[in-house]
Order: sequence, then C-alpha cells, then structure tokens
Amino acid sequence: MTEVSLTDVSTYLPGEPISADYYAQFAGSDELRDNLMFRAPKFRHHVGPDESAIDMVEQAAQGLIERHGRDVIENVDVLITHTQMPDMPFYGAGGGIAHRLGMRPSWVLDLHNGGCAAFVLGLNVARKLLTSGEGRTALIAIAQNAAGKSSTSRVSGEWRRLRSPVTVPRSDWSRCRINRRSLMSSAAPTANTPET
Repeated sequence: MTEVSLTDVSTYLPGEPISADYYAQFAGSDELRDNLMFRAPKFRHHVGPDESAIDMVEQAAQGLIERHGRDVIENVDVLITHTQMPDMPFYGAGGGIAHRLGMRPSWVLDLHNGGCAAFVLGLNVARKLLTSGEGRTALIAIAQNAAGKSSTSRVSGEWRRLRSPVTVPRSDWSRCRINRRSLMSSAAPTANTPET
C-alpha cells in the first residue's frame, strides 16, 4: 500500500480576536456551556466585509510558502477545497484558489459537504487519489467562513499539505508523494492524455 502522510499545516485567523464574554451577553440560555462538545471557544475571529474565502486561503498558504518555497504550492497535483459559504453561489473556490496561488493542478475538487469535518473528509479523498496513482502531491484548503445562527460571519482560513513517504510531525498544508515512480512524465502527453 502506498503511504500518504501529512507534512505541514498552516493557518490564518482574520481580524482581532473577540472574547467569548462579548457573545455571552447575547445568549438566551447557556445550558450547554459546560458540555465539551458545545462549549464556546475562548475567542472568535471575524474578517472584514471585503475579505473572501479565497483571500483567507491565500493568507494561510503563506506559511507553507515561507517554510517550503513557492514551488511546493505551484507543483501540487490535487487541490481539494471546502468553504462553508462559497464566495459565489454557483461554483466553489478551487479554481480561484488555484489561480491566486499560481497552481495548475490536474484535479480540483470543491467539497460542499463535510461541515466541521471537511478537513477529515479532504484527507480521506486526498489519500484515495494519491494511493490510486492519480497524483503525487495534494493541497487541502479549508475556509471556515460561516458561524452562528445567521451563518454570515467569516471565521478562519486553513491550509494543509500532505507528504509521503516521509512522515513529518504535525505541520500544515500537505504535500503528498507516492512511494512508487511514475512510468511516464506528467509533463509528457500520452495517447490517452489530451494535450492542453
């Protein structure tokens, strides 16, 4: 079995942190405040009205670029994205993210399900694609941009990279590599691969 591992993680939190105490004054009931599953975070972050999910992902990706170089992002084969509230109602953020970061991935998948578990879903999809030989590297971009009852608050952007076969302790954005060598260059078209 081909090994796939997470090599780096990079995050972005927009705006100044707002304490949970601020929100407590608006709570009608706080019966679940001591329940670990429903306990409010100590702080929340909100973006400005002009900041998009793509902007947040771009900011989160900067940590990966600083630590590993721009080519780590530009040479990704698989881009998997999720935003709670897409910037445009008709399509996902994947194309915009790829363009903004100078990427030309073979796969762009916008996951519109998964909610708070979208990163775990993205990891699973990336692992399946990479172990099947559909790519060597993957980038998972999650923007949590909706929270609360109104689902209008943009919260945080998060990037993850996978890498294999080397396992690197907890980092972000993932660059994935497969353990076997490809029989053909990904740059050379074959009879089954249309030229672009």
